[in-house]
Amino acid sequence: MLEVGAMRNKLIAQKSLQSKENHITIQDHVYYIEHIYNESGVRLSSQHYLYKLLKEVKDNFSEENSEAIMIKALYVSRFVDGVKCLETVKDRKKYLTDLLNGSLNFLEHKSSHAKSIFFELEVLTHIKLVFPKSHLAEPDIVLVMENTNIGIPCKKITSENSLQKALSKAVKQIETNGFEFGIVAINIDDLLPEHAILKIDSFSNLLETLYKNNENFIARHERHF
Repeated sequence: MLEVGAMRNKLIAQKSLQSKENHITIQDHVYYIEHIYNESGVRLSSQHYLYKLLKEVKDNFSEENSEAIMIKALYVSRFVDGVKCLETVKDRKKYLTDLLNGSLNFLEHKSSHAKSIFFELEVLTHIKLVFPKSHLAEPDIVLVMENTNIGIPCKKITSENSLQKALSKAVKQIETNGFEFGIVAINIDDLLPEHAILKIDSFSNLLETLYKNNENFIARHERHF
């Protein structure tokens, strides 16, 4: 499904990111990411997209910003929301390292291990709001309910032609890891136009647009589901 949370952030940001309070918050977000990498002993290379993103936002974000900087500041906020679930993960160094394996530019449609891992973290972040004992484990996420554990493989697809293969692999992961029940989380962000920002005049219209896009995708691939 499309990541509505990320789109929501973009819509809200157009009205709110100009304030001094948000300037301080963004700087805190930059510091948080740098700190969690330093504390975990993972080096952020100056050649990596994440390093360049943090530096640009830290150096250029102010109370008067261009749209480009605002969007990049939102990337930083989105990244913080995703990696916070790693604070209590014993092998967080592995995940932080994985997040440096490929591009994290969300407007760029390239196959990227980093973006696949980040999708897992975003899914887990939302799940833990309702089921706090859920955690990262094979197949990707284990949703812990009162009497049942549900395996959740996460698949980020870059073309509709790869959907069937991704679903087959996900089902195999659920079975191989011994789960009686499973849910497949699918990210279809890369099916939207590349290097484009969706601009909608209200949040309700935004949700309706994304909902229709999801419904059309499901209808086109109903035989697989």
